[in-house]
Amino acid sequence: MNNNKLHTVKTSGFKTPDNYFNEIEDVICNVAKLSDTIKQPGFTTPDNYFESLESKITTAITKEEEPKVIPLFSWQKVMAVSAVAAVVLLMFNLSSTSTTNSLGFSDIETVSIENYISEEDFTTEDFSALINENELNYSNFTENSLTDASIEEYLIENASIEDLIID
Repeated sequence: MNNNKLHTVKTSGFKTPDNYFNEIEDVICNVAKLSDTIKQPGFTTPDNYFESLESKITTAITKEEEPKVIPLFSWQKVMAVSAVAAVVLLMFNLSSTSTTNSLGFSDIETVSIENYISEEDFTTEDFSALINENELNYSNFTENSLTDASIEEYLIENASIEDLIID
């Protein structure tokens, strides 16, 4: 709003129609005469409305409708997302383990194997189930001859000094 020229305004800005105050009395009288001639108001209520109103209100109040529930998370979407996450995790694990050196039977220390066998309470029957009859032939033990050179070569390649020292 521009207040620069307010001091130069000479009129208030409000105007009444011509002969407004001369005709207002006639208008008020006409409205009063009109209200005297109207016998019925323009609004009506249906028959027996107030007798049945209480029962309608009580049925509307006691009627409990089940509210519509919209779940935030659907189980189908959660399962799909978790399946994708599991696949990504599995792929990451498999790719990281395949690059590392895998351990073989030769990497296990002899002491670890002996401790495992002694602590697991294996019986002779368990060991006999692992060996078949062809391997237990008497001739396999008697006919094999080992030379001193082969025994010495074996000890040099496979034994350390600590293994050879006797307490």
